[in-house]
Amino acid sequence: MQLQFDDVTLNVRAHQVHEWAITTAEVAAGFGVTPEAIRSHKSRNSDELLEGKHFVSVANCNAVGNQADTWWTKKGVVRLGFLIKSERAKRFRDWAEDLVVKTIDKANEQPRALPSYQIEDPIQRAEQWIREQKEKQALVFENAELKPQAEYAQKVLLSESTLTTTKIAQELGYTAQALNRILAEKGIQYKQSGIWNLTRAYNGKGYAKLSTFYRTGSDGTPRTEHNLVWTEAGRQFIHSLLNPAFTATPANQLTANA
Repeated sequence: MQLQFDDVTLNVRAHQVHEWAITTAEVAAGFGVTPEAIRSHKSRNSDELLEGKHFVSVANCNAVGNQADTWWTKKGVVRLGFLIKSERAKRFRDWAEDLVVKTIDKANEQPRALPSYQIEDPIQRAEQWIREQKEKQALVFENAELKPQAEYAQKVLLSESTLTTTKIAQELGYTAQALNRILAEKGIQYKQSGIWNLTRAYNGKGYAKLSTFYRTGSDGTPRTEHNLVWTEAGRQFIHSLLNPAFTATPANQLTANA
């Protein structure tokens, strides 16, 4: 969206988080200074001008070395207005606070249709009623699709049931050895002292845990061993990587730790 401030035309870019943002060059033009002056303020006042709040870095594939561009947010323009001491800076700061926001809000306003029962014209009332029924029907279908997913998350993913790699491998048509190799190649797990462990990137996500089990050795001595078992969330994660179309049966309906 192009907006005018004095003799400067600014390309205001909509931003999902910060409402809008403008480039360093345009900020400089608005304040009546050079882009180098803006960059200098950004460097000298790094304790006041914070990335993610006052400015954002945007990738520029056309720049040398793919350097990122700096886009200034509403809060960033206002903060710069307090750092740059001039009458124009004050006016541009006020413009950023008021005029731009109001203009964007006005541009984003969508007229709301009257409900069918408030429309006097019978034809228009009927057309609006049909639209309303279509919207209601769409919501019914959407809820029908979302409800099973919500129930799965509530009843299955939060379950305490666990499965071995062997069981998940059977679901996917692999051997346990093949699935372990694939997960290792993808950087999900690694083997240490004969035991599979999750890598740092996936540890702590609730995907798996070490299970302790007991068995009797050939000499009759009881022994404890450890094995990596997968939670329902981990099972779903593996399927999302290798077989997204799979509809999982809750592990408590299978033979756990098989």
